[in-house]
Amino acid sequence: LGTSLPDTFASVLAIRADDNADNAVGNVTGSNSVNVFLGLGFPWLIATAYWGSVGPTQEWHDKYAGSWRYYDDYKESGAFVVMGGSLGFNTMIFSILTCFVFFFLFLRRKYIGAEIGGSLWASRLSAVVLVSVWLIYVLVSALQVYHPDSFIAV
Repeated sequence: LGTSLPDTFASVLAIRADDNADNAVGNVTGSNSVNVFLGLGFPWLIATAYWGSVGPTQEWHDKYAGSWRYYDDYKESGAFVVMGGSLGFNTMIFSILTCFVFFFLFLRRKYIGAEIGGSLWASRLSAVVLVSVWLIYVLVSALQVYHPDSFIAV
């Protein structure tokens, strides 16, 4: 809520002030990008600086000696280790669904004349489609985490 609520208000103002939703979509996309890059990048920078200055501890050796394939390469210097897990699969699903949403927005602009808004039936249909895309992503991602053997490895 900390950064999302002000962005929501900014997007609503952008929609009301413009003929189309370009500014609102740009605001949401830009805001989420900054949140992800800073939210992941800054802690990652701090962690790499910490591990670069401290080096490997006994706890680090105990944790990664048998589970990390590059352990032998870094056992003297240590490293900030992040296990990828299902990141590749989630990125693939997210990218596919993002392409679908862009195609959907393109069709809305072509046939309805706007990405957001329009007639009541078009707005409701769009809401159902976009919420369904979000639910599909959450469902597939959760199923992949809880049943990883049932999905392809990326």
